[in-house]
Amino acid sequence: MNIKGLLYGVCAAAVLGASAASANVLTYGNVTFTTMALSPTELQLTIANATNATNANGAGWTGVKYLSSLAMNSGATQWSFSSVSLSGLLSGGATYQAGGLSAGGCNGAGTGWFCFAWSPMLSLTNNMVFDFTFNGAPQSGEDFSLPGLKLSFYTSQTDDKKTGSLLSMDIPAGGTSVPEPGAFALMAAGLFGLGWFVRRRRLS
Repeated sequence: MNIKGLLYGVCAAAVLGASAASANVLTYGNVTFTTMALSPTELQLTIANATNATNANGAGWTGVKYLSSLAMNSGATQWSFSSVSLSGLLSGGATYQAGGLSAGGCNGAGTGWFCFAWSPMLSLTNNMVFDFTFNGAPQSGEDFSLPGLKLSFYTSQTDDKKTGSLLSMDIPAGGTSVPEPGAFALMAAGLFGLGWFVRRRRLS
């Protein structure tokens, strides 16, 4: 068996796997929103740097500390689904409602929208990950290529209205590769094995 060739192959496969997933990215108010389709019925949203939100782009988010609710739609095509479920660490206290989001919260308006609200509100962190699963088979042409996002930030749990913009924007394709954790592990194993092989050859 050609061990050296096998190790090179493992490394190459890992590199290719690391660039297999493409994300949609939008930075607004110094906060970065990233979406990635995990499958035809699974969408992941990541909100990064939220604790450092500013008034940039007219967001009006300086000083925000909490997320009250968020809503998404397809942007380009209307999604058809019976319901949407949320999993992960941030699913606690979340309530689902079909429809969109206004300044007053999830309001049920808007075709193809879904909305989640949290009680109590979610404390903002710099890496918030939301995994959505769409119940019901996607129709022909439906995908997550241009998702739209609305959300409401608050500066206090007791505020009676949101702080700043609802965002209300589509998240464009960013062309940014998002490496899968398994690809990193495979690459590390391949590099370790290659290093061991080279060292063994030198000693012999």
